Amino acid sequence: MSKVSVTEKLSNLQRHQRNIKTIEYVKRAVEGIIHSLETSQYSRYDMVNFIDLQKYIKTVGPVSYIMQQCVKNCSMSTEQVLQQCMQHWSKTYEAIQKTIEEKFETKDNIIKHLKTNLALVNYAKLLIDQEGAKIKQSFSEKSEEVVEYLEYFSDGHVSSRMVVSSKLSTLTSWYPKGAFKHFFSVENGKLHGCQLSWYPNGQLMYKKFYTTGTLNEDFTWYSNGKPKSTKTRDCKNNTVESFYWYESGSLKRSETINELSKEITVSGWYENGMRESKKHLINGKFEEEQIQWWDDGKLMIREFYKDGKREGQKLVWRKNGQLSSKRFFKEGEMEGDQTWLRENGQIYAKGFYKDGKCCKQDCRD
Repeated sequence: MSKVSVTEKLSNLQRHQRNIKTIEYVKRAVEGIIHSLETSQYSRYDMVNFIDLQKYIKTVGPVSYIMQQCVKNCSMSTEQVLQQCMQHWSKTYEAIQKTIEEKFETKDNIIKHLKTNLALVNYAKLLIDQEGAKIKQSFSEKSEEVVEYLEYFSDGHVSSRMVVSSKLSTLTSWYPKGAFKHFFSVENGKLHGCQLSWYPNGQLMYKKFYTTGTLNEDFTWYSNGKPKSTKTRDCKNNTVESFYWYESGSLKRSETINELSKEITVSGWYENGMRESKKHLINGKFEEEQIQWWDDGKLMIREFYKDGKREGQKLVWRKNGQLSSKRFFKEGEMEGDQTWLRENGQIYAKGFYKDGKCCKQDCRD
């Protein structure tokens, strides 16, 4: 068997994708008309649909075209299928004309022809799917051919270079003045290996490492060269750790994700280095203790969650350190005694809640 070039493989794949869309369109159209005839009153509108479909098939010839283009490389015989297909399309069109002349008295005859047509369309789709499987398999076959595609700026300098092979493909692009802009590599249709991007000043913007489409490491930088973020995957412990920095260089946030238990621990810092928050989530829902601080280190909020809902005591402090409110929750709703305080520490509102509703006066929403 002679080797098929990469260029030809890509061309076959594009043609296969177009054929799939066309045959599925015809299939849906025929199924829709059959359903309309079998379940609703026969009308002039249905006749218009029939004629439009026949005009489409007669003008574009999608069935015969697809059969000729897709079946020719299969081992199955094509002449008989094509002949049957066109014969039944012709009979259907004749049946439509006859029903118009006979005032829609041969509805069942049209349905019969249409169902035969649908069977042929399904057969054509099967052959197309078989060809598609062959095309996809051809991409995994060894080939020494490498195809290069180049694009240029108006001044003649290369703007991008794509190198395509049966296994590994790469794309490199440049800024107008010649500095690197991007580098990507794809293996078997998935990102693989090192992916790079640069700022116009030449500073590296990000560096990512993929293994067959899975991101394992991700490093980003600000245009001034200082780190912006890092993300690393520990396959042994099934965890992903991420760190984010302010442009000034101080740590902004850290995240640890356990991909098995779906637990996420998030810690945040202000740009001055003071702790900003500590959060814990499971399956995307807040769980256990959650804390927030003011930028001077004083507590702002301390609360607890269970299954994504507030549970237990919630305390809120003002920036001056004075307690602002003391509340209790059950399954996300306020429950029991609730207290709100002024800046001087005096109580200015109290209430007793049941199932989230105030049961006594002097309550606050």
